Amino acid sequence: MDVVIATVLSGIIQVLVFAFVPFIVYLATARRQRRFAEYIGLKRAPARAAGWGVLIGMASFPLMLGLLHVAGAADVLADPASQTGRLRELAEARGVAAMLFVAVFQAAVTTALSEEILFRGFLAKRLVSRLGFGAGNTLQALVFGAVHSVLLTGTATETSGPSPAVWAAVVLLPAVQGWLMGWLNERLAGGSIVPGWCAHAVSNALTFTVVPILI
Repeated sequence: MDVVIATVLSGIIQVLVFAFVPFIVYLATARRQRRFAEYIGLKRAPARAAGWGVLIGMASFPLMLGLLHVAGAADVLADPASQTGRLRELAEARGVAAMLFVAVFQAAVTTALSEEILFRGFLAKRLVSRLGFGAGNTLQALVFGAVHSVLLTGTATETSGPSPAVWAAVVLLPAVQGWLMGWLNERLAGGSIVPGWCAHAVSNALTFTVVPILI
C-alpha cells in the first residue's frame, strides 16, 4: 500500500480507536445533555488561546532537541523501532517530501488529535470534575507522561537499552507538556481542546520533521 494512503488510513483509525472509550462513556452518561464534540471539548477556541498553544508547541521543541544531548538518547531516536527512526528510514527510501507529509500528518492527526481527545478531552475533564483542577490536571499529566514510556519499547542502544536519564526525559517532558495543555484548555479556552491540539501538533511536527534529519 502506498505510504501516503497507509498514513492517512492509520491516522483515521487511531483517532477512532482513541475516541471509542470516550464515546461509550458519553453514550452512557451525557448524551442527553450535549453533543459528543462538546463533551470532549472539540469546539471553537478563542484565537488568543490557540495562539498560546502554537507558542507552547514551539517552545517545547528546543527541549526535545536538548534530549539529543542526554547520554544514549540519539541512539534511541535513531532506532528503527522509534517514530523518528522510522521517519529517517522513510526519508532515505522514499525521499524527504514523502517523509515530510507522513511526519506532519502523523504529528497533527495520528498522535496529536487522537491523544488530545483521549487525554485532555476525556481523561482530564473527568478527573478535573471529580478532583478539582489542580489534582485532576496533574494526574492526567502524569498518566500522559507514563504512557509515553511505551515509545521506548523495543528500542535499544549499544548497551542494554535506554538509560535511566532517557527514560526520565521521555516521561517527564510529555508530563509537563500535558499539564500545560490541560491548563491552556481549561483555564484559557473554556474547555476547548483546540489550543492543546495546536501545541501538541506543532511540537510533534517540529520533532518529527527535524530530528530525523539531525540523527
